[in-house]
This record gives sequence, C-alpha cells and structure tokens, in this order.
Amino acid sequence: MGKRAVENAEEKLSADLQRLSVGYQHHQDRHVQAPQEAALMRLQWYDRLLEEAPQCEASCLNWKAWANCGVCLYHLGEKKASWDAYAQAANALEGFRVELTDDAFLRNPHVGKYMRVLDREFHEGSWHWEEANDVVLFALLVQRGRAGEVCTQRWHERLPNHYFAVMHVLCMQLSKPDRPLQEVCPDDSRLELCVGNCIALLAAPERLFACSDGKRARLHERVEDLCVECETANVEELEFRVREVHSEKCDGASG
Repeated sequence: MGKRAVENAEEKLSADLQRLSVGYQHHQDRHVQAPQEAALMRLQWYDRLLEEAPQCEASCLNWKAWANCGVCLYHLGEKKASWDAYAQAANALEGFRVELTDDAFLRNPHVGKYMRVLDREFHEGSWHWEEANDVVLFALLVQRGRAGEVCTQRWHERLPNHYFAVMHVLCMQLSKPDRPLQEVCPDDSRLELCVGNCIALLAAPERLFACSDGKRARLHERVEDLCVECETANVEELEFRVREVHSEKCDGASG
C-alpha cells in the first residue's frame, strides 16, 4: 500500500470516528421516535458494534476499533461499557505500558472529548438505563430471526444492560405457577443450539449456583436445561413471546 493510500485510509478512519462520535446527532434523533424507528436506529449501532468488536479481539492495540465500539455502545445506552471501550482505546494508544488515571483519560487528545461527555453525564446521574429500550432491540432481532445472538454474540460481555434486561423478560415469560423461576441464563455448553430464534437456557427455580467450594462454582441441583424459541407477537409494538421447544427443533435449525 502506497503512502497516499495509507493517508487516505487514515483520513477515512478519522472521518468515521468523527461521524460516529457522541457529538454526532442524526436528524431523526432530534425528535421522539416511534418504537420501530428507534429500534431500527439501535439495530444500526448494534450491527456496527458486531463489526468493530472482533477487531478489538484480534488486536488489543487497535485503538480506533476500541473507540468505534465506544461510540456504538454510547448510542445503545451502554454508558459504562462505552467508557470502558474508550479507556481501552486510550490504553491501546499507550501500548498498555502504563496504568492511566481517569484524569489522563479525560485529557487524551484522541478520545478525551468523548470521555468528558460520559464523565459529565455520569456526574449528572444520566448513566441510568431503560430496560424497555434494551428489550426493543431484542424484539427487532426476533423479527429478523436473530434472537440466538443474545448468546452467540456474548451479550453478557458486550451489552451487559441489554443482556440482563432480556434475561429478565425471558425469565418472567417462562415462569409458571407450578415452576416459578428466579433466574435464567444462556447455556454455554449448548451454543450450537442457539441458531435463528432458538436459545438454549439454564433455568433456576431458586438460584443458578450452589455455594462455591472455593475452586469453582457448581450449578444448583434444581437447575433445568431448557430450549426455547422466540417469536413475534406484535410487529408494530415490537412485542415477542417465548415458548419451550424440544431440543430437536433447535438441532434442526442448526442443521
């Protein structure tokens, strides 16, 4: 790649970061949006996040990928995760050679202005999150046959607020009078079943884990394996329902 090509690539990346910055505001964001419209905007940020996150994992020194993740997470309402991504970008710029303070993050010439926005919002108490907004994104994925991504795309790491909101709704819908549930979570040992709208879950009537023996946590003896399928209940209002299915149905989806 020639020098000019490198410069063009750098300029494009810089423009991308500016376009995606927390200061950027799409004209539709200035008005109250209908559920579908707001969900579609979230879906765009989510899909961009899925493009950027693997680049961070491929090279922890890719500061631009970390910064772009920070932008996406900000617009998805994941303020804490956004701060952490920007912090990783600042650390990557230093080669992870030193431990940076919050003051150093805020002064960083590349991502400091975005972190200052987050810092101000934190002190204003606006890092709170709305569970309903997080569930809306999942409902849109259900419409597109992508519900299994809550497991396969590691939402518990990448989108923690969204993850807890969705697990809470799934738990409520799957709970029955003769089988009340306190908690559900993805079954990491059966991720191959998490295809399309099928999800493999662990369901706990009491709690997921028994007391740890000091070395590793053990699943509570009453934890059940469930295979569920999500389906759209109301397209316009972005509502979904979940039902239990046999694992063979999920096997069929994966095949």
